Amino acid sequence: MEGGPADNAYGVVLRQQSSGREFYRFKISSDGYYGFDLRKSAEWEDIVPWTKSDVINTGKASNQIRVVCQGSTFSYEVNGVKLGECTDNTLASGMVGFIVEALSQGGVEVAFGNFTIRELPGK
Repeated sequence: MEGGPADNAYGVVLRQQSSGREFYRFKISSDGYYGFDLRKSAEWEDIVPWTKSDVINTGKASNQIRVVCQGSTFSYEVNGVKLGECTDNTLASGMVGFIVEALSQGGVEVAFGNFTIRELPGK
């Protein structure tokens, strides 16, 4: 988080379809929450609703996000601590990217760095 209101969301987009309208996203916020959801048919489905975590650095502090997608299972961690995992088989593959969202007012500034994609061992 570089600047702007704490009422925000930022993270990674997973398995985005070529239309750009269907994807998963793992998101965190500058006020210490995380969530995992699915965008499909112009609707959002919460797979993991916004959940508070003391692991997430708040304010303008940096956070390290890691998501492992293995089949229909997604495990997610922030700052080296596994927060959980979930299962959904709606989207089997797709593109990856970033997401930044201002929830109540504009001006959110986020910087991403050191982005790595790799195949899991044994796959």
